[in-house]
Amino acid sequence: MLYYKLTIDDKIDLYRLKLDMNIQHLEVEIEQSMPKNIPKDQLYYLYNFLSEYLQKTRNLRILDLRKVEGLTNAHFDMWGLYEIYYPNSVKYVYIQNAKTLRFVSAKGAEEITIIDSPYVETIEYGSFLKSIHLSNIGITEFTLPHGCKLKNIAVSWKESRGCFGNCRNLKKVDISNADEVPLNTFAGCTNLKHIDIP
Repeated sequence: MLYYKLTIDDKIDLYRLKLDMNIQHLEVEIEQSMPKNIPKDQLYYLYNFLSEYLQKTRNLRILDLRKVEGLTNAHFDMWGLYEIYYPNSVKYVYIQNAKTLRFVSAKGAEEITIIDSPYVETIEYGSFLKSIHLSNIGITEFTLPHGCKLKNIAVSWKESRGCFGNCRNLKKVDISNADEVPLNTFAGCTNLKHIDIP
């Protein structure tokens, strides 16, 4: 697997930077000598650069952004990606129609929405989570971490599909920390065996 580490420093010119289209594992980091509060315009250029790269390449399988603290927007084209790692500064994760994605790490996220991405089997999240909507994905278990007080189990705009709607591989759920659970939360979860609710 072709690995590349992209280090962002004050000398890099993201307008002129060209990355190999055959990279399969891309790790992005901020140079340690850079100030902790990276200018927003530099993060904006980085986001645009990554968005364009992901639209052009069809070979990237792993995108690791954990060392890009300060990045808040990370809505990318997921075509071809197997794994994505978000920095803790990304508070809202929205993924739709990711046909190859299998793994999502969003430990700092407060809101996670992943829909119509049937191969997503693993989601890493932390105790910051306040709102969740997972529909038609491949997870088999979901457990809220200790200390997490989920405020919102989202209901899809498609009324027949709730937070875990059509997650046909889902077998075990523990959402005992949730404030409330809407009626159609588990619509279409045909293999669900065990539920812990408030």
